[in-house]
Amino acid sequence: TVHHLTLHPEEVSVVKLDEKEYSDARWFPMEEVLRGEFHPALKQAIRDLRAKRAFEALEKAVGSGASAASSIADADRTVAHLARELVQQVSASRTSGPTHAIFCAEGRRYEVSCADGNFDGK
Repeated sequence: TVHHLTLHPEEVSVVKLDEKEYSDARWFPMEEVLRGEFHPALKQAIRDLRAKRAFEALEKAVGSGASAASSIADADRTVAHLARELVQQVSASRTSGPTHAIFCAEGRRYEVSCADGNFDGK
């Protein structure tokens, strides 16, 4: 289960964090988190959220059918595109077993492995 909260720009601007506790706090784009040195659980949550959003988009398109498109062919192309997006996001989100993550203080980075060795931690 992924819990998330969407903030609109006017809501973001009024978020106040305790400066003593969060002196370096800032907002990060999802792509930056996925490419950066962030905790593996946070990265996994982003991948899961993307897969969830892809499913919701596909579900909406299938439900609306040709009524939202100019033709059945347009609707089918949209559904096919969204289905490919869903498969891509689910594949990116999948791990094949229990994941182990440790913080390597010497290298200042997370080292992630999967029980069967098929997870690269990206």
